[in-house]
Amino acid sequence: TNPIFEDTSAITVSSQTGRGLRRVLQGYLSLKDALVSSDLERAVRETVVLKSRVAKLSTDDFEPESQDDWRAYQQRLTQLLDDMDKASELSSFRSDFAQLSEVWIQWMRRTGALETELYVQLCPMAEHNQGAQWLSSEPEIANPYFGDAMLRCGEVVETLSP
Repeated sequence: TNPIFEDTSAITVSSQTGRGLRRVLQGYLSLKDALVSSDLERAVRETVVLKSRVAKLSTDDFEPESQDDWRAYQQRLTQLLDDMDKASELSSFRSDFAQLSEVWIQWMRRTGALETELYVQLCPMAEHNQGAQWLSSEPEIANPYFGDAMLRCGEVVETLSP
């Protein structure tokens, strides 16, 4: 793994960069909602939107000391979104979403929650009982890994503040 993903130091973002990151966050949350609804078609559409928002944030939007970090995160997010784009079933899509969430949660820990509190939530049964996390703007659980089958399965394990 890239050592950048182990780094937990805070990243300062300008208000303009913050706007771009909020668009990425909104795209992520829309994607999560599509999975809560178990709607693969919508999830794939949201993936395309999210990918373009991730691509629009250039390394130049970040302070020089954070540019390598964003480049690494951007490449990893794009790689996962490319895989999700090709998914033909919800199970493989959700598995990629679990990885995407880990990467995105780690990034949000470093930048802070941007505007309002965010909740890191965990379903212990996802990913063959290995557990998987996701990020939500609401403390109430709406599980993207099982949708209706286990909508309320999970708990808030961390709160990220702006």
